[in-house]
Amino acid sequence: MGRRPGTSPEAPARPLLHAAGRLVGFVLLAGPAVAVLAAIVLLPAYARLARTLHERDCERARTARLEAIRVAQQRLIAALPHDKVLTARLAMQQEALWPANEIVVVDPNSPPPNPPGVILAESFPDPPAADGALIRWAGKLQRPSTRRGLFVLAAGALLAAMLLFASPVRYESAR
Repeated sequence: MGRRPGTSPEAPARPLLHAAGRLVGFVLLAGPAVAVLAAIVLLPAYARLARTLHERDCERARTARLEAIRVAQQRLIAALPHDKVLTARLAMQQEALWPANEIVVVDPNSPPPNPPGVILAESFPDPPAADGALIRWAGKLQRPSTRRGLFVLAAGALLAAMLLFASPVRYESAR
């Protein structure tokens, strides 16, 4: 068996070491390029998902507030036919219907009192918006020029990794 073309008779053959070096170089160049491509594709979708989840949580909080008001209104409506004092107070407050034997004194400096049976629903604050490094990075990828530039950079790095670290056996037949 003769020696391979392109090798000197004195040089020892180290194919395993060369293959490991090519693999490490390829991974070091192609790995970040693939990570940049994944970020270009996945981060905008992740930001839209986080925004949609926040909107859903805000709607849930609004629904909970409205449900608490509905339950309180139902309790008030159920109590009105049975509580004559509450009914009279509501009529005085909302319709200005006063009994004939009472004198009404209104202080213009004081705020009007809450009517009886005021509904104070539980507080359901809106949840905070999602925030984090991925959301900030997704915001930076919103500009088309930034996305295009990163895509060209990643594609160039992948192409360079494939060309620089290809197996030398592949190109021996071309010589």
